Amino acid sequence: MNLQGGNVAFMYPMSNEKEDVNFHLSLYIDEQVHADGKGSGVVDIGAAKDIAGPSYVGYVTSAKYGLITTVSLPAKVILIDYLKNSLLLILMIAFAYIALALILLRFYKNGLRLAMSLMVSFTDSLTGLQNRRAFDTEFPKFWKEAQRSQNPISVLFIDIDHFKIFNDDYGHDCGDQALIAVAKVIQQYASRPLDFCCRWGGEEFVVLLPETDERGAISLANEILVGVRNIYLNFPNDKHPKITVSIGIATAIVTEINRTDDLVDMADKAMYMAKQGGRDRYSC
Repeated sequence: MNLQGGNVAFMYPMSNEKEDVNFHLSLYIDEQVHADGKGSGVVDIGAAKDIAGPSYVGYVTSAKYGLITTVSLPAKVILIDYLKNSLLLILMIAFAYIALALILLRFYKNGLRLAMSLMVSFTDSLTGLQNRRAFDTEFPKFWKEAQRSQNPISVLFIDIDHFKIFNDDYGHDCGDQALIAVAKVIQQYASRPLDFCCRWGGEEFVVLLPETDERGAISLANEILVGVRNIYLNFPNDKHPKITVSIGIATAIVTEINRTDDLVDMADKAMYMAKQGGRDRYSC
C-alpha cells in the first residue's frame, strides 16, 4: 500500500500480549513508503519519486511484530503546524510575563503601602518633622557609629518659651501655626544630611547632630535662636506675637559607659538651665 501525504496504514499485531512499543519520526527526501499489506509486519521503505518535496514519515514498531502504524505527511504541513505551535508558545510566554508583571506590581504596591505606613508612623502630622518614635529608632544607629568613629555627637533640646500662655492668649490654632513655624526654622538650619530633627512632644523639639562638637552645636543653636526671633506670625486683630525658644546643649564622646538616654537627659537639663537664665538663649 502506498502511503502518500496524509494517508495512514494500520497493520495490527496478531496477539494481545503486552510488549514494548516505540515511535519513530524521520524525514525522507522525495521518497515513498510501501507496505506489502500481507500481515507479515515487514515494511519496505523504498526509493520513489511520487511525492513532490520532503515528507515526514512517522511509524510505530514493536519488537515482535515490526511495523504497527505509519503516517506520511508533507513537510510543509508539519512546518505550518510547527509555526502555529511556536506562535502559541510565544503567546503563552507573553501571558506568563504579563502575569509575572501583575504579580510584581501587586508586591510593589503592597511594599509602597507598607513604606507609606511606616513613614506616617514616624512623622509628626502637624510639623512634618520626624517624631519621637523615629528618634528612638534612629538614635541607637547614630550612637553606635559615634562609638565606632570616636567622633563627638551633640543633642539640642529645644522648648518654645511660655507656650502655654501663648495658647491661652491666641488659641490652639495659632499655637499650631507657631509650632509649624518653629519646626521650619529648625529644619532650615539643621540641614546637613546626617542632622536629625524631631518633634519630641508638645512644644519640645530635639536635634541630633552626629560628628558635631560643642562649638558646632553652639553655633547652630545661635542660628536657631535668631531664626525663631525673626518668625513673623500675622494673627487676627493685628496681633503679631513674638516667639522665642530655650535650647539645651549636650555633647559627648561615646564610650562603653555612656548611654543614649544620658545625652538626651543632659540636653534636657541644660534647656531648663536656659529657662532659669531668662529664656531666649542656650545653655550647655
